[in-house]
Amino acid sequence: TNYFHFFDYILGIPDPSLLPMTLGARGVKLYTNIDYASLFNTRLQLKYRFLNYFQWINLISYSLGRDNHADPLPLIAPLMYSSALRFQKSKFNSEISIKGAGKHNDYSPEFGESRTPDYLIYNLSLGYTLNIDHYELAFKAGVENIFDEKYTTYSDWNNIPRKGRNYFVNVLINL
Repeated sequence: TNYFHFFDYILGIPDPSLLPMTLGARGVKLYTNIDYASLFNTRLQLKYRFLNYFQWINLISYSLGRDNHADPLPLIAPLMYSSALRFQKSKFNSEISIKGAGKHNDYSPEFGESRTPDYLIYNLSLGYTLNIDHYELAFKAGVENIFDEKYTTYSDWNNIPRKGRNYFVNVLINL
């Protein structure tokens, strides 16, 4: 957990007297000092190993930011969490995980932010490692956002949704 109190905090404040320079933009920001800003962050991570081959990893985090008028600072994440169950035996590994966030209710409309709903996505991956001579070759394949959940996060410009279901294959060579 940490808390910061910044004096003369630099913040990009939208200036309505300036015309947007990009199509779809909501204005132009001028960077200026405000008297102060406060940021509070807390994070808890728990890892648990069991049955020799399994590891359960959990993370929860929360942030809160306020300017000198007690208004929300922009781009401050809502409650976020993740949980993963990993299996690793010899050269084989697998993982199933979830990742999510609570509703973004503490947003700053002045900075173009809006409320975003909560979301939860599921991911799955499998991997295998080969040792060839003095090299290590690692293969990993998986699917992210298994159920093709339509979601947007607090930091997505104009609430443009994140990618849907995504398949991936990675090959890593350690020399």
